[in-house]
Amino acid sequence: MDSAKVREFSLGDRKKDMVQKKDSVAGSSRNEERHFRNLIEILPHGVEETDLKGKITFSNEAHAAMLGYTVDEIVGKKIWDMLASEQDAAELKKYFKTLVNEQPEPTPYVAASKHKDGSDVITQVDWTYKYDGQGKLAGFVAVLTDITERTKAEVRVERLTSEIEIYESRRSRLTPRETEVMYMVAQGKPNKRIGKEMGISPRTVEIHRKRVMDKMEVGSVAELVRYLTVAHDLI
Repeated sequence: MDSAKVREFSLGDRKKDMVQKKDSVAGSSRNEERHFRNLIEILPHGVEETDLKGKITFSNEAHAAMLGYTVDEIVGKKIWDMLASEQDAAELKKYFKTLVNEQPEPTPYVAASKHKDGSDVITQVDWTYKYDGQGKLAGFVAVLTDITERTKAEVRVERLTSEIEIYESRRSRLTPRETEVMYMVAQGKPNKRIGKEMGISPRTVEIHRKRVMDKMEVGSVAELVRYLTVAHDLI
């Protein structure tokens, strides 16, 4: 076999080997992509990808379900389309523009969105940048966690804490005798019985009772009992 034919076979073998390696790499990439997508679909958190115009290009089932949509319904929407108010949408558009133009360090934020049924959904958005093969910014990837119930619980705790602080402030105005009368009134005892137990007249009990209601700034025994219950001070 002459040298020309040897070179021809050698080149052909190398080309064939290169094609096989290229196909192998492509196949491996596709397998990794499928594996990655499968992992995303079983996550309990929402995952979304957006382009540089804020359009959602990918959503997993958890993200769509979080807002009451199907994946097909949510893909193609802008990330601000489902926010709870026009003001929130305007602020997110402005923030998104800053991210595209300046690319600051990724910082989680909280978003108030509207579920498809009209209810409120509060999410924590942890995000990062997405780059193409040349290292240019191509969009964003975000993980969304539904913190609606946690937020509601925090609001309830804040409200109760505030009520307890108000109660403690008002209770500090009472004299020891008025405090004693307050507990007996909250327990549902009539003035005559309170007077007998304290060794004072029903008229004096009535005076103390009025001072308690005034200093505690309540209009009824039921409201007084609610304050004591909230403060776990009902004995």
